[in-house]
Amino acid sequence: MTFGEPKQHFIAAGAYLGIGDNSAVITEASATVATYEDSRVEDRAYDNIAAAGLHAAIAHVRAGELDAAGESAHGAFQIGVQYRSAHVAACARRLHQQFGATGLRHSPLAVETRDRIEDFLAATPTRPQLS
Repeated sequence: MTFGEPKQHFIAAGAYLGIGDNSAVITEASATVATYEDSRVEDRAYDNIAAAGLHAAIAHVRAGELDAAGESAHGAFQIGVQYRSAHVAACARRLHQQFGATGLRHSPLAVETRDRIEDFLAATPTRPQLS
């Protein structure tokens, strides 16, 4: 089983997120977005692009970089409802938890981002995640 370069970066970002290597998450998530943007429109996986941005945002929050987290998550909040998979919703919920768990949870940016996540999730249809 092989994956194209964008999907390889996406899988790597998720793996690094799981082991807590924030720098590698950010690098691989950025590569995910860049390589999908360089691909043909019909080959883009908008759910992976959104999830990669959310992965990077989580890594930025863990590193205490709230402004960068907001920037990384911004693109995910812009995707159409049809691309909001269960995985994207799970990533958004995880980011919400990260913003709530930091010592900066009462900062205006953290509160604003949690509100955006709640609005995003409220507008996201529930559907099973495909394997």
